[in-house]
Amino acid sequence: MKNRIREIEEQIIELKSRMPAHSLQPRMLQELEDLEAELDDLKAKVNIKIHKFNNHSDPSRLNQQHNTTLERMERYDEPK
Repeated sequence: MKNRIREIEEQIIELKSRMPAHSLQPRMLQELEDLEAELDDLKAKVNIKIHKFNNHSDPSRLNQQHNTTLERMERYDEPK
């Protein structure tokens, strides 16, 4: 998946280098939008996999984050 991300990024760079400053062709714009959408989807999938791995590698981690957030909220709500 990371190889595909690199390929798409290279394709986007190459496509942008071929784009004229004026009179952009609709075909080129559509190709750019398609590549950027695919890149966003792949990056989102990679982030989801990383997030799942991190949460499964240490199940107590999520509870620690949750407790820390609750403590911060309680301090914020304390009367001054």
